[in-house]
Amino acid sequence: MKELITVSIAKKSPHDRYDVTGAWLPGDDVGDREFVKVGDIELESGEVLPDV
Repeated sequence: MKELITVSIAKKSPHDRYDVTGAWLPGDDVGDREFVKVGDIELESGEVLPDV
């Protein structure tokens, strides 16, 4: 017979989520990340993302 184990998770802040993600979220510490501006980016659709 297998034993069922349940775990209770308490949220500590608005950024705590139950989903696992490696994504950086606004408000998170930048850490060792480096950022660079590349300017406008034209998409395949012809639309432009300005000042990326």
